[in-house]
Formats: sequence, C-alpha cells, structure tokens
Amino acid sequence: MFNIRAFVAATAMFMLCAPQGALAQEDADADAARRAEAELALPLFRVELVVFRNLNPSLYGDERPEPQSTPALSVDELVEGAFSPIDEAAQEPEVIYGEFDKVAADQLTLGNVYRWMRTSQNYSPLLHTGWIQPGYPRSDAVPVALSGASKGWWFEGDVTLSLERYLRLNFDLELFGEDEPLVFQLEQGRKMRSRTVHYIDHPRFGVIAVIYPVS
Repeated sequence: MFNIRAFVAATAMFMLCAPQGALAQEDADADAARRAEAELALPLFRVELVVFRNLNPSLYGDERPEPQSTPALSVDELVEGAFSPIDEAAQEPEVIYGEFDKVAADQLTLGNVYRWMRTSQNYSPLLHTGWIQPGYPRSDAVPVALSGASKGWWFEGDVTLSLERYLRLNFDLELFGEDEPLVFQLEQGRKMRSRTVHYIDHPRFGVIAVIYPVS
C-alpha cells in the first residue's frame, strides 16, 4: 500500500539536502580556484640533490662529519666546480616525483659530483635527481617522496621545500642495507641560500643539495 506520508517526508528531505550539497560543492570549487590562483603567484624553484652513502662510517664515529678527502678531490673542492651535466644512462634507479616536474638529465648541474662518487673509495651515490616546484609557505609545503638504491643499499623518505623569510629544506630519510639489521635515519632541517651548494650529512649517508630560482 502506498504510504503518502512517507513519500512526502522523503521528498521534503531530498529537497532540503540537495541545495546544501550543491552549495558545499560550490564552496569546494571556489576554495580550489583560490588555491590555484594563489599557487600561480608563488615563485618557482629548481631543487637538485645527490643522495649518497658513506662507505667508511667508522671514520666519523658519532660526530657529524666534515667533507672527507680522497686522493683526487675533497667534496668541498668538488662542489666549487660542480656545474656540468650528467649522462642520464649513468644514473641508478631513482625516484618518485609526486606532482612536480622532473628536471631533465642534461639540465642537472651536480653531474661531476655524482660521477666522482661512483668511483670514490669513501662514497657511493644512491640518487641524483631534480625537480621544479613552487615555494610554498611552511604550513602548505608539499613533501616529495624520494627513493634510490645502489649495491645492496637503498633509501626512501621525504624532502620538503618551504619558503617564508628564507628557503628551507627538511629531510626525513631512512637508509637500509641487505645485510644490515639497523635502519639509519637522516632527519634535518636546513636553511638554504639559492645558487649555493649545501652539504647535509650523517655518519652513514648524506645529501648534497642546490636550489635555483626559476624565472
């Protein structure tokens, strides 16, 4: 038997809810449009990283190491002339870029750092990569998920760029080894100057980073 009261109640409920849902969608669309417009006004930056493993961690003990020398070059000497492209075919398996654009291999500038580490007795590169992203304020910063591997070792984690009074890179990375029961963590935040090579280290692994403004 048809229940007119139930039908009327259901119809009234639908009429009440439908406009609210439409308004909620309009609000969400407006918020998304505002965020997109605000993002267009943000400055763009090119972030480039070489992540590497220290092959002689016993040299460092528990102290944060200074750049170590090899018979040919120290890291300090190397990064002074670090602006040459890298051969893409030479790179190890690498990275998940998320929503940002990957920098082409011939646009990377730390190629000789990466190549030198491939033959170094003290370091082994795990990843050389770069991407372009907006300079979000710290509250809206978007982590970039990275991973890389070489010779039975691999790392994964996040790197986050933010911009307020200054550029800042936050690192939250973990290093694993096939025959190593421990997991090594690199958790650091660093103020960054653009166009300057920065050295972020740990007794087991570290990062060489440089950031360029994109006009």
